[in-house]
Amino acid sequence: MLKKLFIFILIVALVVSAALAAASRFLKPFLKEKFLAAAEAGLGREIGLSGFDVSLLKGIVLLKGFEVNNPAPIRYYSSAAAGEITLDIDLPATIFLRKPVFEEISVKDLALRLKNIKRPLPPAETTPLSREASGTKALLIPQGLPKDVYIKRLSLENSEFIFEDHLNAPSPITMGFVDVNGELGDITLPLSDKGLFKGTVSLAGRLNSAHEGEFKIDGSFAKSGDELDFDLDIDLDGISLTRFSPYYEQTPFVILKEAKVDLRSEASCEKNHLNAVQNARIYDIKLNEMKPTDQDRLFGLPAKTVIEFFK
Repeated sequence: MLKKLFIFILIVALVVSAALAAASRFLKPFLKEKFLAAAEAGLGREIGLSGFDVSLLKGIVLLKGFEVNNPAPIRYYSSAAAGEITLDIDLPATIFLRKPVFEEISVKDLALRLKNIKRPLPPAETTPLSREASGTKALLIPQGLPKDVYIKRLSLENSEFIFEDHLNAPSPITMGFVDVNGELGDITLPLSDKGLFKGTVSLAGRLNSAHEGEFKIDGSFAKSGDELDFDLDIDLDGISLTRFSPYYEQTPFVILKEAKVDLRSEASCEKNHLNAVQNARIYDIKLNEMKPTDQDRLFGLPAKTVIEFFK
């Protein structure tokens, strides 16, 4: 009796598996369209893809050649591209909570670029259209869009982040973080700028290139509206200090020819109130030949005094 029951259960499992596999294959175009519609509604922009695959049995979606420009949740000029994204969906939790719940999202070869220049908000009277309207692609906004997305684990492999600062230096300065690997966890990702954005982070990588130092960041963060909270430990090792000269030099010439810095920082913020402790070591210093005036400043101090200190 038990043997027959086991055989029956095995046959049912095989039939269900085969049915789900067949459904995944035949429903792939339909599922791709629905997935893109939901993702584009959340990001507020069209998404580019070079490949799409789905397994209903495993609850896994595979995206290749992902691209999006200026997604709506980021109010600054930005772009994101990834070679491959694997979405492991927690189907029971997604159905029960009526919002996307991901067991894991694995991202390979991510390139994220950000300029800290605010984009103008879209006109309030803009009306969402279907993806195919009057022969032109447009966004399809599904009804009943959830307020947020939950991700248990987000892993990054061989990623890079390019940040272009237009606000905090006399001229724009570009910083790149490359060979970034690590993970974020327990993430709540809002689908509007008023929701709660929180999670934990553990990432490591290099600054700009393999020859310009390393960084590591661990901790947690949360942002709701205009209120920011975080608790982070940040380590920088062997960073070229001259790359950041626009931030600390108020002179018509470059004082430091070469210099490296190691930085240990413990930073916390509660409701926008920052508390930070840093320990910095500057070494391998080489100075350019110069004759600073009494008005030239370095690190906010008289340049003549700082140069004498370095010497």
